[in-house]
Amino acid sequence: MSYTYSMIHSGKHEELICELYPFMASDKPPIYLSNKKNVSNENKYFFSRNNDNLMYCIYLVVKNTLDINDFKTNYNKVSPSLKETAITKCRLDNGVLLKSIRQSKNEFINSIFSMNKLDWQHFYGMCLYNDMVIVVIKKKIAYIYGDIDVHEIKGYITITENHTLFEYNSNIVLDDFFVIQNPLKPIRPISNYKLVDLKTICDKLDIEHDGMKKNDIYTAISREINE
Repeated sequence: MSYTYSMIHSGKHEELICELYPFMASDKPPIYLSNKKNVSNENKYFFSRNNDNLMYCIYLVVKNTLDINDFKTNYNKVSPSLKETAITKCRLDNGVLLKSIRQSKNEFINSIFSMNKLDWQHFYGMCLYNDMVIVVIKKKIAYIYGDIDVHEIKGYITITENHTLFEYNSNIVLDDFFVIQNPLKPIRPISNYKLVDLKTICDKLDIEHDGMKKNDIYTAISREINE
């Protein structure tokens, strides 16, 4: 199965447009885009320590998908609507979609409602309930945030030693990576894997495994994933 996806921006989500339109007419520029140190161009965003970076990535995807780039949208006003969308959908489905990552409805809702900055633990649910997938690339690992079987990949976050970068388009081919679809639990217990499975993962991660026992291979993989 190929993990190569292309980005398609349909541009017409009437329900979200109705929710966000009151916030789209602000003359104030988005506070993050005004910081030129963080943004190299309109298609890329560099993370900064003081910003709510993960929420801003979701905001950029929605802004791009809704074709509202002509509006000077105010991130500070739009972001609460994105949180409310996720909370409302989570309540409506009773948190069923979160079961794949073993996160409870109440924990997700309470955290999203109260947190000042979106963290990695709740980024999956925010992507999921805002109908998008964002792929996070770190070394030879691709972490999938959102349901890739239902929604399209809308952006990529690349983490290196020097920076963390979000961009809409990328030449990344997921077949070249070890793909993790549950970032909260990136590796299952050793009993879930056959030796050949672990060796395949090692090959994806460029881990030498010749002559190694199953337990040692599993430990090496766990160490690489949790770095």
